[in-house]
Amino acid sequence: MASLVEKLIKRGCVTINQSASINELILKLNKYNFGCLVVLNKSNRVCGIVSERDIIRNYNSFNNNSKVFDIMTKDTITCSSKITSEKLMQLMTEHKIRHIPIVEDENLLGIVSIGDVVNRLIKNFNDEAKNLRDYINS
Repeated sequence: MASLVEKLIKRGCVTINQSASINELILKLNKYNFGCLVVLNKSNRVCGIVSERDIIRNYNSFNNNSKVFDIMTKDTITCSSKITSEKLMQLMTEHKIRHIPIVEDENLLGIVSIGDVVNRLIKNFNDEAKNLRDYINS
């Protein structure tokens, strides 16, 4: 069975360039109905993550020249495709974050959200409960 992250890699990831305007960021978040985007530098490498929370937190300091780079979270926590759902939950809880880019060899492969992790854990618990019921009833 493929891991959660291996499955998520197949859906891709919407990104934004660090030099994009705040207006471009807002339009893209709205277009895809996302809460955050992975930020790429000129070399198409992950250099940050930007969320609705970053927009709100920095709202009073915006001007016409503000760029994504000015408000993004630069110390991005990433994971590899081999990470488990349990480890993802631990990382998200420990760092109080909701999204983790999936990166290997400096290449962005996708993104995992807290909703993805919770859904996977619920599925695992339901599968285990069904297996136990089947075992007891056999």
